[in-house]
Amino acid sequence: MSEAVGLVGLGAMGARMARRLVAAGHPVTAWARDPARAALLAGDGVVFVATPRDVAEGCSTVVGCLLDDEAIRSVYGGGDGLIAGAGPGQVFVEHGTFSPDLARELSALLSAAGAAFIDAPVTGGPEGAEAGTLVAMAGGDRHTVDSRRTLFADYLASVHHIGASGSGLRLKLVNQLLVSVHMAGAVEAAALLRSESIPLDAALPVLMGGWAASAMLERELPRAMREDFASTGAAIQGLVPVQDLVARQFESAGISSRVFPAVREMFRDAVACGFGADDPARLLDLYRRDGS
Repeated sequence: MSEAVGLVGLGAMGARMARRLVAAGHPVTAWARDPARAALLAGDGVVFVATPRDVAEGCSTVVGCLLDDEAIRSVYGGGDGLIAGAGPGQVFVEHGTFSPDLARELSALLSAAGAAFIDAPVTGGPEGAEAGTLVAMAGGDRHTVDSRRTLFADYLASVHHIGASGSGLRLKLVNQLLVSVHMAGAVEAAALLRSESIPLDAALPVLMGGWAASAMLERELPRAMREDFASTGAAIQGLVPVQDLVARQFESAGISSRVFPAVREMFRDAVACGFGADDPARLLDLYRRDGS
């Protein structure tokens, strides 16, 4: 029988990971804060337990895809948390995006219990989680990362060991800097294309065929041009806390960013305008507000 896997964090990414793990033959034990999410996945063969501690006590590998520092502290800590149920030989893998300092803290706490921790944030979005094409960047002991590669292959495309605990997250924040900038650039390009009456079907092959190409251009330019603003799991408001972490990384590095502050302001303005639940293509409406 395939390895039993524990799972916490069943949002847009985690739920899709859970389905891929079940499809690969893994018994999956999970905990969900929201009963509605549990109900959606119970029919897919996921077994739910009462607390995160119950997840940890029943599985040699526990996978998390939690939202932020606050959620991670809540689920990992306390008497009913993952750490309380941790024991020798277990491996905890967290795919959420959170602060590198917290990763080092969790690593130390789990090490004291005889367990290991890997911070392994992913890139590729909900679509990548659905297709199994996510790329992970891992911080932690290399041997521990290597010991779980067979499991990772069942729901990720690749896992790259970056360095010591927190290293995966430091690279993820650079990734999110680029994602944010590319998203903003794609939407600004859409505003200009619309003003010049250049159609999408003429512009996109050219832009994607040369140096302007990026994954976010390919994703967001069509959405903005077509005014397709419905979120598919990557909403404007979800990127704002991650952008706060990116800003802190710049401060820690002693670098005064020239580009990122303007992009960060765009996302904050969009939330203030009530667009937070929408896809980042909705940033286009900021240009309408400006009269473009």
